Amino acid sequence: MELTDFIKSGMVVLIPGLYFVDIILKNSSVSDWLIPFILGILGIAMSFLWHIGSEGVLNAGIIFDSITQGLLCAAGSVYVKNLAVQFNKREEEK
Repeated sequence: MELTDFIKSGMVVLIPGLYFVDIILKNSSVSDWLIPFILGILGIAMSFLWHIGSEGVLNAGIIFDSITQGLLCAAGSVYVKNLAVQFNKREEEK
């Protein structure tokens, strides 16, 4: 299995974008428990805009795909963030 089996190639760029939004939110006054929800909403919104821009039509399939792709990209960005945090903890444990 490859990443593109689940996330469309045009959507993969959302992962680093959402990662940087995560960093900005982490350094702001936003509560930590809200950050994944905000990333999910932003991921869905950006995925929806990408679909509308590329397809030019709105139907149930586009909405479902936008929700699915947005949530997968948000989950990917949270995973990347956790990898970075755990990698830095590894350095501190030595």
